Amino acid sequence: MVVGGVAVHLHAPAREIAGADLDLLVESTTDNAKRVIRALYARSITPDFDEGDIAKVGAKPQQLRLKPVFHADILTGGPGINFEEEWQRALEVLVNGKQVRCAHRDLLIRMKRGTGRPKDQDDITLLESSADGTSTGNPP
Repeated sequence: MVVGGVAVHLHAPAREIAGADLDLLVESTTDNAKRVIRALYARSITPDFDEGDIAKVGAKPQQLRLKPVFHADILTGGPGINFEEEWQRALEVLVNGKQVRCAHRDLLIRMKRGTGRPKDQDDITLLESSADGTSTGNPP
């Protein structure tokens, strides 16, 4: 599921994404971890992490970097993130002709709260303003 700056842009197009990486939230289960690793290897991406890192649920979401090979990060869930429920709430959008799931605005706000990063606070402001109709409010 697409999260991070790209997902914010899909909800609030005013969010600049030039140079942004792709953040993908994945389900932290053993079976899914195996699928993620297989998919990466099938695309000739050798990650610096393994299935156990993906399947491990910690006190906070993990950020598993695919850089410098691929400008993306794999994020795992943490407390307060029920992946199955969030998957159901996610929006289906077209990105470069491919149908993908984009995190619901509420999840993005929850994930960005408390990071202390100015860009996340800016994203929260954009997401909240798009919810009141001052932006598109829906991904394209």
